[in-house]
Amino acid sequence: MSDTEKFPLLDPAMQKAAVKVKTKKLNKKKEKKKKKRKLMSKRKHQEKADAKDLASLRQCLGPGCVYPTRPGSKYCSDDCGMKLAADRIYAILPQRIQQWRKSPCIAEERGKKMLERIHQEQQDTHTRLKDMECHFYELEAIILRGKQQPVCKDEEYEGKSSFGSMYPTCIEGATRLFCDVYNPKSKRYCKRLQVLCPEHSRDPKASDDEVCGCPLVHNVFEFTGNFCRLPKRVCNLHYCWEKLRRAEVDLERIRMLNKLEELLEQEHKVRTAMTNRAGLLALMLHQTVQHDPLTTDLRSKADS
Repeated sequence: MSDTEKFPLLDPAMQKAAVKVKTKKLNKKKEKKKKKRKLMSKRKHQEKADAKDLASLRQCLGPGCVYPTRPGSKYCSDDCGMKLAADRIYAILPQRIQQWRKSPCIAEERGKKMLERIHQEQQDTHTRLKDMECHFYELEAIILRGKQQPVCKDEEYEGKSSFGSMYPTCIEGATRLFCDVYNPKSKRYCKRLQVLCPEHSRDPKASDDEVCGCPLVHNVFEFTGNFCRLPKRVCNLHYCWEKLRRAEVDLERIRMLNKLEELLEQEHKVRTAMTNRAGLLALMLHQTVQHDPLTTDLRSKADS
């Protein structure tokens, strides 16, 4: 039957409107069927792809695990990887420890010898530093004795670099080394020797009754027990002798302190290397193959 036959009682305008409504309903039903078909085809394609992916995945390497691996991994989870790593450590590590104990390690022996040498140098440096500290107080005592000598007026005789740091010097047991005067403009502490700093420790003018006080020596190094008793302002042979002697002692003390710091750094490096050499990671990654079980020393003739 045609559309006009289905609606005989309606006028032509009403018949056309009814036909349009019916056509829209039919079109909607067709679109719904097409969408259902597309969804079904997508689901089937996805199921096939999932089946292919499952077939391509390998089984997890974890102990006793039967699940497939994650994409780009050998394990299905982090726990399986940790379990396998723990089992490998328990299986391999005891054997590596036995091998380490059987054959002597050349690097370990050299490290022990190096530590002995460093300790000996540290002791020598500490002894030298104590001696220089004693020289420091001895020099101060000599300078004080020289200043107490009476002045003899009968005989006649004929200082731009900047050294600074952002931090003050803090050395335990050290007396009078660096100037350490803070400059607010440059925000730095002066790192010149205190006795030689021309900017922050200027020498006062010598008075008329101030004696030179320089200890007199025989054959350059033999102290005679006498002092120069000329007025300080006219003595040209011993100009600034206190400052130069103090600077000499202070420089030697600084050298000893720097050497102690270098030795401590060397000791730290050697101890760190010795600790890491027998650590878990080194034993698991490295192995010494001992082909002859009767030979425990694997060193060559040149090394031994």
